[in-house]
Amino acid sequence: MPRPTAVPAVRRRPALMVPVLALAAALIACGKPTLELEERQTFRDASRTQTVEGFVPETTEELSLSLDLQVDAGTVAFRVRDPQGQVRWEGELTGGGSLTDRREFPPVAGPWRLDFQMVGADGRYEVRWLGR
Repeated sequence: MPRPTAVPAVRRRPALMVPVLALAAALIACGKPTLELEERQTFRDASRTQTVEGFVPETTEELSLSLDLQVDAGTVAFRVRDPQGQVRWEGELTGGGSLTDRREFPPVAGPWRLDFQMVGADGRYEVRWLGR
């Protein structure tokens, strides 16, 4: 009866390394953001509309927006719109008001807008769009 021949360990390693490398590459790609946009701004006696826009690629599976808004005087209304123009989140703060929140949205591809409508407003905002 013929004896089975052993495959040297050197030959088995490359075959094992291919799936391991493919898995590592996939894990790295999953963690890379498709959208990462941060903006900070301070405003004084502002009466204008300020827009922060982020473009969401079709490959995005998760989308979130973090908003930190402080209004010391006046009024600031904010509105988040998806690429079809649908309002996804809105609110208004007056002097002395603050908001720190993070919202998740369906990852509709295209330009998303966060509009701040300021009337005699003093304060600041920090915005972070993140897509994965």
